[in-house]
Amino acid sequence: MPTEQDRRSAFEALCAVARPRPEIGALAHYLDSSNDFEELLRLANQHGVQPQLVRALGLLGWPQELPASLQQRLKSFQRQHLLECLVFADELCRLADRLEREGIEMLAFKGPVLALALHGDVAAREYNDIDILVPESKVDAV
Repeated sequence: MPTEQDRRSAFEALCAVARPRPEIGALAHYLDSSNDFEELLRLANQHGVQPQLVRALGLLGWPQELPASLQQRLKSFQRQHLLECLVFADELCRLADRLEREGIEMLAFKGPVLALALHGDVAAREYNDIDILVPESKVDAV
């Protein structure tokens, strides 16, 4: 059972890597000072920052102290997440094209747009929908 200090340390490491400019050193320090990798993964999942954790671990060269089973789970998540993000991005493009053909203006935000704007990668954040704004007068048409 992780202590409050273990949870705090894991949370701080995740906060450091979830930034648009991740502080990889904070994760390296956490990995050097803790062996509670399950807590790290649990918190990453809970807060929706697994893509950022995977990226940071990759930048660290997948440290050897990380159990192989955990590495496999994260890489499996990464593959599945990428597929889901590509589906959302494709759906957003199709929706934008359709609305443009209908002469309806739209503004996409959050989801793949925010991931691309902040990180340059549609799979760099977790999301599960597409958010758009349209003129109030066109809501029923959309």
